Amino acid sequence: WGWSQHRPGGSAMPTAPGAMVDMEDLAQGAAEGGLAWGIALQPIQQRLLAWYLESRRQLPWRGDAPPWCVDKAALRRAAAAEVQAKRQPKISSFLFKRGSASDGLQEIAIDLTEDGVPAAEGDVEVAHTDGDVEGGGASASVPFPRSAYGTWVSEVMLQQTQVERVVEYWTKWMKLFPTVQALAQAHPDDVNAAWAGLGYYGRARRLHEGAQFVVEKHGGEVPGTVEELLKVPGIGPYTAGAISSIAFGQRSALVDGNVIRVFARLMALPGDSASQALARSCWALAEELVDTGRPGDFNQALMELGATVCTPKAPACDRCPTRAFCRATAAVASGQAAAVTDFPAKAVRKPPKLVLVAAAVVEDGA
Repeated sequence: WGWSQHRPGGSAMPTAPGAMVDMEDLAQGAAEGGLAWGIALQPIQQRLLAWYLESRRQLPWRGDAPPWCVDKAALRRAAAAEVQAKRQPKISSFLFKRGSASDGLQEIAIDLTEDGVPAAEGDVEVAHTDGDVEGGGASASVPFPRSAYGTWVSEVMLQQTQVERVVEYWTKWMKLFPTVQALAQAHPDDVNAAWAGLGYYGRARRLHEGAQFVVEKHGGEVPGTVEELLKVPGIGPYTAGAISSIAFGQRSALVDGNVIRVFARLMALPGDSASQALARSCWALAEELVDTGRPGDFNQALMELGATVCTPKAPACDRCPTRAFCRATAAVASGQAAAVTDFPAKAVRKPPKLVLVAAAVVEDGA
């Protein structure tokens, strides 16, 4: 559904599927006491949660036992092969004899598969841990215990870093610093050494400072509300929403790059991924859409969808659980957009700025 500005009183009314949402209408809808998105949100919640519970990746910070999924490309190949297999007719439909009763021929069906569906191709690579982890961590078959601290560490590591790489670093980190107290007491050099190779080292420093704050102000217990989490150094709105919803079951929204891409396509929202207006609209939609019963699973489902299905350059729309509601897909079908990847719009890059620098080398003659 799109939007029109012809309702008496100035509010927006839904128009035909595939029409793009106007930012002015969204702002006006919010001012009137809620965002009338023109689409039923509950079916989206239900389908997304059902898909996540069936298809989510096995990851250590989710409390899953090893082995863990560490190859997103292989995961997508396996899932795509499974979808393709389900589309193929059973071989039994071709292997039979037809005849009339007068011919005395019987219909004979031959099924050459065990379950009627060929096995998917492409194995998903997995990661194993080696030995026990100090503080009750995972062994070769025992999962790491789920914790607010573990969720916090994972969310910080996942910023600007692929899940596949984070699995290795997260498990090593939890061996070295299994609790908030252990991290708070660690020497900064040890923290940096544990982070080495992950990049963006400011994240490690802020995580260390945050742990010291939590020990000092909360006795080492990670707070459970967004309001208290935002007081912790290094925790912003996204991380606060992730920790409070995933670890504490709070109905807290979150928006990251994956969620912006999913929402921009789901609602055909205008603006590029760096647009503040688009970000505000996505936060508003996230607040409306987050599931009250399973907010943590729902938020992870959104991020999982963006990471494995609704990807930046090659979205697997055939596997998307929300395809039936996707306005970007409808816009492509109606000719209003060339491709789903048109959402969000590409940011206009500023031309490079030429800077002239003069340098000199002074040598000591002595």
